[in-house]
Amino acid sequence: MEIEVKGLRGKKTAGGIRYYWEPNGPQRKAGWEPLKFGFDLVAAVKGSEARNLEIEGWRAGGAKPAAVKKIVKRQTFGAMLKAYREQRLPMLAASTQRTAKTPLDRLEAWAGDMPCGWVTRQRVRKLRDAIAPFDAETKTYGGLGHQAAFHVLEQGRTVCKWGEAEGWLESNPFTSFGLGKPPPRQIIWEDHHRQSFVDGAIALDPPLPSVALAIEIGLYIGQRQADVLKLSRSSWRPIPERKFRNRPDLYHQLLQDPAAIDPNGPNPGEVMGLYVRQGKTSRHVGIPIEGDMRRRIEAAIAANTTSTAIVVCERTGQPWAQDNFQHNIVRTRDKAIELATKAGDADLAAELVELQFKDLRRSCVVVLGELGLEPGQISAITGHKLATVIAILEIYMPRTEAMAAGAVVARLEDRRPPAAEQEEQENVA
Repeated sequence: MEIEVKGLRGKKTAGGIRYYWEPNGPQRKAGWEPLKFGFDLVAAVKGSEARNLEIEGWRAGGAKPAAVKKIVKRQTFGAMLKAYREQRLPMLAASTQRTAKTPLDRLEAWAGDMPCGWVTRQRVRKLRDAIAPFDAETKTYGGLGHQAAFHVLEQGRTVCKWGEAEGWLESNPFTSFGLGKPPPRQIIWEDHHRQSFVDGAIALDPPLPSVALAIEIGLYIGQRQADVLKLSRSSWRPIPERKFRNRPDLYHQLLQDPAAIDPNGPNPGEVMGLYVRQGKTSRHVGIPIEGDMRRRIEAAIAANTTSTAIVVCERTGQPWAQDNFQHNIVRTRDKAIELATKAGDADLAAELVELQFKDLRRSCVVVLGELGLEPGQISAITGHKLATVIAILEIYMPRTEAMAAGAVVARLEDRRPPAAEQEEQENVA
């Protein structure tokens, strides 16, 4: 019969099984020593239970062996979350800090006033079932939904891993919370989706052309929402020929762009581009911009007299705040859905419901992939690591009709006879 007592271990030896009690990491660090009980299982069980009771008293601030450090009175889970926010969170990227706020708030509302020891693996699983109840019939998650619930539990795992290392917890109760990672989003913006959002932004009262511009820039350069919103005049500058290194032909092709040769434009005779320092990775990305997108960016810069930002909130004349912008993206989507519904295009309206700004980054990779660009070329635009681009193309990129058509055409080309043979066949005919 298997006996489970915390800390009790058995080791097979030539003379039989030797029993001992072993402290966990935080207990060992505090000074608790292992106990040896020899071959006597009964004594091992009693001794281990007695030691566990002793540790419970120590954890509550009671008596302890002289060699063991005094423990600070049991802290609350909320106190640990507060310490994490103050000590660890500021060390992370600004985007990570923003996305962590809501799940941290939910964790605090759940168990903020409870002792850290109250948060057990069993209670974590009860939390999972409460925030994302699973309907076996429809095979869907209710409550917060799969994505948001996973984010809360994953944040709990991250915080408690830190708390365990800092001595707040003896073990991480979120290690196995029993909710798999949501499947990757496969949503891709297509050109008619982009145009629908642009039309929706202009149709709002008052119109929000800045939201339309942000969407178009996001799809063009494949950057995160935060990085698009922080673009400034200093991000927009000429790209000298020397930056093209061994491909001066590309530089001269861009110089033939109508926006570059327009004598009435603000930067005639120059290749212009956006220089982006990504907030999450701190990587620098320089991207040449051409055509209508160049004209729109230059027009936005010329029209803005109150801020150095390229994308400016119409109401304040200042850069968009993240939350306010996201709220207006939702308003824009709702307006686009309304317009599609009025036009009788139910399919388009249903597609628009699923779109989010964050999908633009993936969509840019997909668009560039469909154009036949190599992963290295895509990486130069979006700023992803090369391995990440390959992973995105493998995991996220849908196998589209255009890709299938390209494969079929390539197969046709492969089956055509060599030019000399084809000419000979034509002469015979």
